[in-house]
Amino acid sequence: MANSALLDQLDSVLAHYRNTHDDVEDVVWEVMDELKWMLVENDSFRFAVSNALSCAIASSYGWPESPLHTAQHSSSLWIWREKEAVDFFTFFIAFLVNIPTPQSSVLFYLCLYGLFHQNPAASELFCQGEGLQWSHRFIRARGRFMDSSASWSIECQAVWRKAMGEQSWQRFAIPANGFESYNQFFTRELRDPIQPASDEESHYIAPCDGIVNVVNQNLGPFSQLGTKFETSLDVTTLLYGSEHSEAFYGGTATSTVLLPTDYHHIHAPISGTIVESRLVGCDSGVVFGMSGQFERFYNDGNVGGYKTHYGAFGVYHRYYIIIENPVYGKVALIAIGLDDVNSIVFKDHGRTQSLADDPPFPVGSTVQAGQKLACFQYGGSTVLTLFQQGVYPAIRVKQGASLGALSPI
Repeated sequence: MANSALLDQLDSVLAHYRNTHDDVEDVVWEVMDELKWMLVENDSFRFAVSNALSCAIASSYGWPESPLHTAQHSSSLWIWREKEAVDFFTFFIAFLVNIPTPQSSVLFYLCLYGLFHQNPAASELFCQGEGLQWSHRFIRARGRFMDSSASWSIECQAVWRKAMGEQSWQRFAIPANGFESYNQFFTRELRDPIQPASDEESHYIAPCDGIVNVVNQNLGPFSQLGTKFETSLDVTTLLYGSEHSEAFYGGTATSTVLLPTDYHHIHAPISGTIVESRLVGCDSGVVFGMSGQFERFYNDGNVGGYKTHYGAFGVYHRYYIIIENPVYGKVALIAIGLDDVNSIVFKDHGRTQSLADDPPFPVGSTVQAGQKLACFQYGGSTVLTLFQQGVYPAIRVKQGASLGALSPI
């Protein structure tokens, strides 16, 4: 009887979202139909969900609205342990069809972090068995939604245009009839191709838009070497045990964090020959974009910025390419897809992160500084660049050079 009541509740939620999002493809909704029956018919899975909710210790902000919520449930602060299976279901269905805006792009991640923070039961729920497999289907369905016309509208475009500002908006090539999907907007091309600011071979060319941090000046092999700002890096893990890892011991790393308003294409930072390229994190252990030691993200925090625990980047979906320059040695470019979908698409190859066994850039091929290599589709993203010891010890500037744009207080 209890299961029948739960089924009625879940059907009510699903019907509400299908009615209010009637332009979403049927295939996208299938993943929520699967979750519905897992909660209703699978006693062990339902118990695992209940256990994860009851063990949650952190709060989640801005819980997505549900047709089942009453006026007394309108607080902006929600505690996961007070939630039940129907709330769990409501969260993921709202997440599935959410169109990110400048104001809400991190809302669902904050909610998700609240569930997993210091909560082994939640990690176990999605790191094994049916929960793990369902999470794979969820991110694929989410990606399909972001590729569809249902993920975009003229109103959505107006919101992003206002948030970016007219000068930034005009930097991009805007289709005459507007964008057709969120991913088309996210991977928008520049109106005028950028030429490297310097044609000197000795200059490190910025691989992408973003906020740059000098991460570490003494990269280590396996141990997490504590440095100021807690920015230790495990090079061997980042490069998935590559034979070229040792070349970067003692070297320098920079991190560039991309924001939704940024240009999401990645370019070669230096000219040279490809000695290795590889996709990592496409195995069956991937959970919401992370592979292995899933709980490290939620317990340690990892946003790619100041005081970030960079060692946790070793568990993300990532693509790395190692370029060898005859004068400046090896440079590793690591594109890291964060958050839920984080698809990495290779330019001129039409291939995505699912083809991990087929390197997009063959060993021996050459690239030129500034050459477009790949782009990020929806999902937060960071680019790490590794240099050998002594090659790029610090950022040097000349008086009068621009160090970046200021924001009004």
